Amino acid sequence: MYNYSPSQYAQRARAKHVPISSDQTLGHITKLLKRYHPTYCVELWSAVWWWSYHIASTISNRWWTLISFECSYPSYHSAIQFLKEQQIHNSIVYFGNCLQINPNILLKQPIDFLYIDAQKSSYFDFYLHFASLLTQEATLVFDDVQRFAKKIWPIEQQMQALWRNCTFLATDYNTDWLLICRR
Repeated sequence: MYNYSPSQYAQRARAKHVPISSDQTLGHITKLLKRYHPTYCVELWSAVWWWSYHIASTISNRWWTLISFECSYPSYHSAIQFLKEQQIHNSIVYFGNCLQINPNILLKQPIDFLYIDAQKSSYFDFYLHFASLLTQEATLVFDDVQRFAKKIWPIEQQMQALWRNCTFLATDYNTDWLLICRR
């Protein structure tokens, strides 16, 4: 089904100047995907085709779906081309700002994995926009929480007040962090 190895996909993305997650970030995400086996994933504004490939190659369960929201038309177009080329049918990509779209209309079932790597100053707004659709077992991942700490503060305090289990995982050779939240 896939024409390239993960390292070849990463090389292809970097050649196209697509900002993909670091190997450390993908390692953490892989462990979360394998541990919790999500079936309905939503990701906001990251390299959609890279995430689709990564989820497809990580989750052995064939019954997963990735819903992506992309606000950059070139990224949206690249994702559509890639998904067709690789015959990945489990991914749906929407173009536009997800905060302007009613998620209850687009999403067909509760979310059990939410990855946010979007406009940093709106992290909590993104969470609130999808909060009513999260399952009790959902995993939330906020990327770049150290690098953009001034823009996303006080996301840590807000999430710890709402979710009992929030942890940080180092990425990018300890220069950045993921905030992982579980109930």
